[in-house]
Amino acid sequence: MLILTDRENCAGHSPDLAAQQLFDAVTRLRCESVLLDFQRPPNPELEVMATTIQQALPCPVAVTERYAVKLDCPVFLSPCPLHIPLEDYLRPWNHREIWLEAALCQETITVTAESTHFVPVYPTQPLTGGFYNRKLHCRYQTAVYYDRITFTLFDTTETLEEKLEAARNLGVSRAVGLYQELSYLG
Repeated sequence: MLILTDRENCAGHSPDLAAQQLFDAVTRLRCESVLLDFQRPPNPELEVMATTIQQALPCPVAVTERYAVKLDCPVFLSPCPLHIPLEDYLRPWNHREIWLEAALCQETITVTAESTHFVPVYPTQPLTGGFYNRKLHCRYQTAVYYDRITFTLFDTTETLEEKLEAARNLGVSRAVGLYQELSYLG
């Protein structure tokens, strides 16, 4: 997979020239797919660029959900937040080809009398143990304090494999593993 980002501003670049250069690179490198990993807010110029590239390439081209609204191509989704059931996360795109990013994630949910806070965590060490939640396809641990309850949701290699299998059963056509312990791309 060849990944094209929009870190550099594409303003003023020729969509036709960009598409031709990408066509040459895809052909030379024998890429099986291209991801237009555009993170900037959609604007007409980038939408034209994405459309031109999508139409010119000889392989599937996926775009991020920001751009998938106006383009009829596969949609690339970042990992499902751990507190959201996979079915709910994929539902808005159930009529589309979905490419789902797969990565081991961790999230802490803190519940107090006044509020609930969801915080993604970037772990330095994978967690183990805890309990398994079948609906969320992840493991969790709890801690009860005087003024709050904390839930730590996390993936393991096993839960990630289960999540990817569940995603395939829901119609996800590709899962792109971006974590070093993941031994396969589905």
